[in-house]
Amino acid sequence: MIVKKEVKVMSEQNEQSPVVPQAAPGPAVVQQPLKAYTGRTKIMTNYLSESQKRKNMCGYEILNKDNIVQALNDALTVHRQNSIEIHELFEYYKGNQAILGRVKDIRGDVNNRIVINYANTFTRDIVGYTFGKPMTYSAAESDKDNDNGDTIKKEIRLLNRYAKIANKQKHDQEKAIDCSVCGVSYRGIFYNEDDENESPYKYIHLDCENTFVAHNSQLSGEVAFACTYIDSTNDIDPDGYTLYTVYTKDEVYLFKSPHRSNFTIDPADLVQGYPQENPLGMIPIIECENNQFRMGHWEMAISLMDAINKVASDSVNDIEQFVSAIMVAINAEFTKDTMDDVKRNKFAQITSAQGLPADLKYIQAQLDGQSVEQTRQYLEDCLRAVVGIPDRKTRGGGGGDTGDAVKLRDGWADMEVVARTTETFNKASEREELKIILKILKVLKKISKTSIIDIDIDMPRNKTDNLNNKVNAFSTLMSTQIMAPEDALDIVDIISDVAEVVARGEVYWKKKKEENFEEQQRQLELQGVDGTTQEGGNVNAKSNNRTDSGKQPTKSNTNSNTGSKQSNNS
Repeated sequence: MIVKKEVKVMSEQNEQSPVVPQAAPGPAVVQQPLKAYTGRTKIMTNYLSESQKRKNMCGYEILNKDNIVQALNDALTVHRQNSIEIHELFEYYKGNQAILGRVKDIRGDVNNRIVINYANTFTRDIVGYTFGKPMTYSAAESDKDNDNGDTIKKEIRLLNRYAKIANKQKHDQEKAIDCSVCGVSYRGIFYNEDDENESPYKYIHLDCENTFVAHNSQLSGEVAFACTYIDSTNDIDPDGYTLYTVYTKDEVYLFKSPHRSNFTIDPADLVQGYPQENPLGMIPIIECENNQFRMGHWEMAISLMDAINKVASDSVNDIEQFVSAIMVAINAEFTKDTMDDVKRNKFAQITSAQGLPADLKYIQAQLDGQSVEQTRQYLEDCLRAVVGIPDRKTRGGGGGDTGDAVKLRDGWADMEVVARTTETFNKASEREELKIILKILKVLKKISKTSIIDIDIDMPRNKTDNLNNKVNAFSTLMSTQIMAPEDALDIVDIISDVAEVVARGEVYWKKKKEENFEEQQRQLELQGVDGTTQEGGNVNAKSNNRTDSGKQPTKSNTNSNTGSKQSNNS
């Protein structure tokens, strides 16, 4: 069965609306009001699992087989509105933008629709800048006792290897793109039963259009349940069905629901054999928010991007209208034969039968290029300021700006602010994922000592800009001898994973010192450790027999001189 989704298009009078235009070519037929995106709505519920009960809680119901359908239908009502917005934002991200649905009533034959896809560019730049390097785990404490400290470090190195085998960087990129586009992302952490040589767990990227989590309305705001679903259609069941998988902390539910007009789930849709016990005792679907408003990086600037598309399209229209301008004959008559002769010979001879002055002119009115360029530049500057993306244009004519002044002028400081905000919320979801990963590894006895408090999450970024000034500042701070290397590195902001870099540096310099000591010992062995040279002489004796001007004689020389004086006196 082919399911056609309703699409939203616009006419020329409403071309600034950020809703998704019809993908297929053709005139627009529906006119939609202006729509503003304000982030995805957080789903709240009064239900929670039995294991989530705490003292002094009130106004809640315990999730069970009897009320899970009601809780799910209530959550789906909010989720479906979020899902529509997520679909529209991804269409916009892929280039299906409002200008494509524009219809011109005048000169409809000249209707260029140009999409300058800033949305794709902004997401690419922010994700690449923030998550360009793989995320790693490092030991949070360096002063543990030797046994536990060494064990924890070994287990964290094992954790990093498992993450690499599970293609974590690829899944991190997918999660970051979802957050950048629509403000939320979802990832599942499940036990991997495929191969013993693989990572014991696996990441599953879940479609944010078909996944959601519901938080309980208590003060803690814990996740009460999570749901992901897929639509399935086959030859056996041509009408199709939706398969809902619901996870609570204690149980797992599976519903096979036929397509209904009201998009609801019925208690009879519960698959036989469910609910089943949740073996981990944790909800394996983790939600990642892009910010506290659950907004994408550029959705608040859609009207600006639509305006830039309109300026670009109308500029091309202006050129095309000038090239194909209409010619008017004044006080002259043209027959069909005359017109054909003009097309053939590119020459026109006009006369006026009434003796009036005859003329040929084009009907044309071009835009002021300077005004159009100023308008376009103003819109682009506003767009970059709102989103927080640096300007790619190079400054000409010299200038004395260097270092941090260039970062502030060109907008790279804004990019760093965006990256830090994104990193903060991403780390929050990473910690929730780590809890599940550590639970799986401990059940499988892959680790024993490491807990969530022992692990730091490092998201390194390239911070080599203004490197010379940063290195000089670091050297100056260390020369005061009142700062630890970790504090000095944090102040100059030259790296992200400070603790890991300092730990590697300590190991390197300790090894280097041992190698230098071994080299010195080897050199001494070549010269003779007992002070004897290769020629058989005594190194100390040779040095003692040397006479240097201005130095006191050795003890042996003094004694010999005293003896000679006594013999002379006798």
